[in-house]
This record gives sequence, structure tokens and C-alpha cells, in this order.
Amino acid sequence: MLEGSVNPTLAVSTGPLPASRKVYVAGTLHPDIRVPLREIDLSPAAKEPAVRVYDSSGPYTDPTVTTDIAAGLPPVRATWIAARGDVEASPGRAVRPEDNGLKPGEGKKLMDLRNRPDVKPAIDKVGVLIDLREACHF
Repeated sequence: MLEGSVNPTLAVSTGPLPASRKVYVAGTLHPDIRVPLREIDLSPAAKEPAVRVYDSSGPYTDPTVTTDIAAGLPPVRATWIAARGDVEASPGRAVRPEDNGLKPGEGKKLMDLRNRPDVKPAIDKVGVLIDLREACHF
């Protein structure tokens, strides 16, 4: 978002989607990781149960969640990732405008929002090869 070109207020669309509801299924290996699904109601004439599909919309379509763009999403996988023992916190670096498709100097409010000193990226430990197929399996 460029400064002055669009309303500088950051917002996100929230709320339930029509003819469906968000549900969660606990993971097999990590029951505390909940996989989001959307139950979509079919036509009553079909006399069929709702269909479940993977829901990639994040918490934004969950009516039980209050969204705060400035706070970001909760780190639901942080404990699980740390328990694997193959990563460590990194000081990282400040976010630059070009990280978000902007030119240097553009989007000051967006950049202020993205620079969160309380959030440390995780990097692999020296000598550890992370198998993403295993690391991402829940």
C-alpha cells in the first residue's frame, strides 16, 4: 500500500462465509495443531451431508476470533517447532519496503507495522538439515 495513494488504514475482511461454517480437526501427531476445514452445505434437495474442504482463509473467517492486524497471528506452532530441537531464534533483520513489493521509502506505515522486534525468526541450527516433509507434517 503506497502512502497517500489509498486509505492508509489497514483492514482485513472478516466474518463467516455463506452456506458454510468453519470447523477444526485435531492433528494426528500433534493434537494441539488444529487443521481448519470448511463445512459447505449442499442444496437441501440433494439430501446429502455437508462437504468438508481444507480452509486456507486463516482465522479471518472464524466468527469466534477477533482479528488485530497490528498484533499478527498467534504463534500456534511455536512450541511444536521448538520441541523438535532443530531450530534456534535468530535476530533476523528489519523488514525493508522491497520485501513487500514496494520501492525504498514507500509505505512507511506498512513498514512500521511489519517491524516487530518481539518476533524472532527461527533458523536451522548449524549442522542440522531440516526435512520439510517431516517438519511440516501434522
